[in-house]
Amino acid sequence: MFEKAKLAQPKVERELERHLENGTLPRSILFFGNEYTFRLSTALETASAVIGEGLYKNTSNIFLFLSRDITIDFEAKCNLYLYSLTESSFKKVKEALIVVVLSVLYSSLRSKDSSKAMLDKEKEAELLNIFSFIVDSESGQNDAVQANIRRAKEIVSTVKQPSGFSIDDVRLFKETALLHSNNNKPKFFIIEGLGVASNSAKNAFLKLLEEPPENTYFIIIEKDKAELGETLLSRLSPFNFRDIPLSLKNEIIASYNDDGRLYESLLDFFLEKGFEGSAEIKKCGYECGSFIFSMQNNPNIARNSARLCIKKVFGKTGNSLSYTANVFNIFINELLRSFKHYVNSQSELISIAPNVISLLDDAKKRVLSYNQNPRNVLFVLVDDLVSLITR
Repeated sequence: MFEKAKLAQPKVERELERHLENGTLPRSILFFGNEYTFRLSTALETASAVIGEGLYKNTSNIFLFLSRDITIDFEAKCNLYLYSLTESSFKKVKEALIVVVLSVLYSSLRSKDSSKAMLDKEKEAELLNIFSFIVDSESGQNDAVQANIRRAKEIVSTVKQPSGFSIDDVRLFKETALLHSNNNKPKFFIIEGLGVASNSAKNAFLKLLEEPPENTYFIIIEKDKAELGETLLSRLSPFNFRDIPLSLKNEIIASYNDDGRLYESLLDFFLEKGFEGSAEIKKCGYECGSFIFSMQNNPNIARNSARLCIKKVFGKTGNSLSYTANVFNIFINELLRSFKHYVNSQSELISIAPNVISLLDDAKKRVLSYNQNPRNVLFVLVDDLVSLITR
């Protein structure tokens, strides 16, 4: 249970496990934190654990309202699978498909006008048939599965973004909870985007939390919990999803593919999107360039300060982590951005621009093509740039 949270969010995982063991899971829960910290997948696993029988058999008891664009993640998972055809990537398609299906089913409930639903009825029915086929397929190693996933990808690409959370959704929650009460299973409403809803919608939802329908749970997903307001926050049990340390990235990314062929592209994606540290890498790269290009009269200070920026990112050796080539790319792109900034304010730098670009390209080639130590290459680059500027 909670296989993603166990690795990436151990504190959250321990708290949820304790609540489930003791039967004390709060009825109104808040999962807050940045994107790519496994808030949604943990919410779905929580619902599945309480309802029982597995996630794929509980589409009638989980109601999903998301503000994010669900087509992006689904397309990415499909592309991973169609490229690698591994069993773990097939599993990821299943996970992404359940998010799409749950979102589409709730969209049908909330859209009295079918033209405003996420999918028209014909495509929705076709997608549900594909979903049943994919879920029942034990292996992704056959042509029929691949054909169905390609078709699902086409259908999902036409999905419309839903309108924002409103007071009508609160009424629908009440009606839906009562309508499904006869199956005696818990109902879960997973809601994203409540923070930007109108005050009237928030107040209506607050009243619902004060008198929740029987056997019903609400999981709210937010990036910034402050957007919910103090009163609403006081009714929710918060779980803090922290940014994922770079030190865990190898283990997490390894779970996305079996043979390592997708490692580099996935790593680039996570470095840019979700891991704690990507902002620091960019900051250090930019500062490294700033020291070089703004301190022509103090070459020793410029050189030593730039080297400190490099050491912050690449440590003592530059070989201790397998992601250094990817981090190097981010770092040197920020260094280049810094140079462009100073060119605009110091016209004398324009004359050396071709030499600077040449040195940066050479450094990239040595790391990315010839697998040289990124830290050592950057040290040499700093010496060359400082010498160039102070001639």
